[in-house]
Amino acid sequence: MESFTLKNVSFTYPEQEKKALEDISLSLYQGELLCVAGLSGSGKSVLADIISGRTSKGRGRMYVDGRPAVFTSISQAQTAGIFCVRYRTSVINDISVEENLCLLQKQGCMSFPARQGIIRMRETLKTLEVDCRLQAPVASLSLMERHTIEICRAFCAGMKVL
Repeated sequence: MESFTLKNVSFTYPEQEKKALEDISLSLYQGELLCVAGLSGSGKSVLADIISGRTSKGRGRMYVDGRPAVFTSISQAQTAGIFCVRYRTSVINDISVEENLCLLQKQGCMSFPARQGIIRMRETLKTLEVDCRLQAPVASLSLMERHTIEICRAFCAGMKVL
């Protein structure tokens, strides 16, 4: 079964005639990697904005785990297990890697036993081949490492679509 589906999604910016997206359909399955590529202005960012709840979907249908979904905010999409990593990261530079990894946890870092949580974080970092200490300040990391921490954070929080 699909984890995420868009059917016939179209989007036009207010006060513009040309559609940013027209009749887009796609399905994502668990463990699948989908790459969206295109020229500047072809709708890649709009598509990411719709999937992540940053922008309403315009026309068409969206499904998460086979159920109809409508997102009016980023937090609604994240609650449904959808997370978007953008060029500008949402990691917080003034705190540690560990504290950043806890930010998407539904009940915060203390919602699971500390030892179990740390083991999960270390396993996620190892799986994604991230070589940094949990106590390292995020400000000391490169932009690529910050993006990777953001991806790890989504994994630790159990996001379905990233």
